[in-house]
Amino acid sequence: MRVFDRMSPNPSAVRPQHTLAAAKALMDAEGLRHVTVVEDGNLVGILSERDLRNHWGYLDRTSVDVAMTRNPITIPPAAHVADAARTLLYHRVGSLPVVSAGKVVGIITTTDLLKALLDVSA
Repeated sequence: MRVFDRMSPNPSAVRPQHTLAAAKALMDAEGLRHVTVVEDGNLVGILSERDLRNHWGYLDRTSVDVAMTRNPITIPPAAHVADAARTLLYHRVGSLPVVSAGKVVGIITTTDLLKALLDVSA
């Protein structure tokens, strides 16, 4: 099974200059725990719920680029899901942007991988 079989395609994104409050509103509205940060069509970071918590009380005055993880670890869509799981575990992260030809085409999370495990074990 490949990452493209399990990823969420075309993930929502914010820009580095957006406020954390705007990013949180998007994440809440769409039920997301991670959102990609894109500028001029290129992935520049990733923002997680944990990043938001670190700036609680200042969300409306803090820009995304202050809190995001820059140059996040990525994975190609053709990679095996086991490679995605190993990468998540090794780096202790909850999601990986899926990148093809320099563009974000999806995101894969620990939840996606757990669902895949349940599907193959059922």
